[in-house]
Amino acid sequence: MKKIILSLLFIAISFESHAFINDLKNARYLGLGYFDINDTDSSEYQVYLEFENNQLKGDYVVNDEYYNLNLDFRFHNSDWFDVVYNGQDVGVGFCLKYHCYYEMEIDAAKYSETMTLVSDFLYRVGYKIIGDTIIKWEEKLKKLP
Repeated sequence: MKKIILSLLFIAISFESHAFINDLKNARYLGLGYFDINDTDSSEYQVYLEFENNQLKGDYVVNDEYYNLNLDFRFHNSDWFDVVYNGQDVGVGFCLKYHCYYEMEIDAAKYSETMTLVSDFLYRVGYKIIGDTIIKWEEKLKKLP
C-alpha cells in the first residue's frame, strides 16, 4: 500500500513539474529589466522573449544598444534539461512547478538564472560572472496575447 501511495505521489509531482514548461511553450513576453554591475553601475533595459519548441529567443535593448541571446533547452525527462548555445552544450537546468533554474558557461562568462511564472507574468533573476565583473539582473515580463 505504501508503494502505491508513493508511486501516485511521484506521478502527481511529475505532472505538476510540467505545468511551468507547458505554460512557457509557444509564448511571448515583453517587459523591463534592471541590471547592476559590481554594485556600482546600474541601468534599466527592455526585454522581449519568445519561447518556441524548447527554444528561448531573447532580444534586449540596453542604453540604445541591441543584444540577443538564443538558447535551446533539451529536456531529458520531466524536469532536467541541457542548455544548448550555437549547437554546443553549455549548461544544465531543471524545472519545478513554478520555477526553472539553469546555469551555463559561454566563452569565459558564467551565467545563472531563475525564471518564475506567476499568472501572466514571467520573472527572471540571475547573474553573469566575467573575470572580476559580476552583473546581476532582474526582469518582469508580461505575457503577450
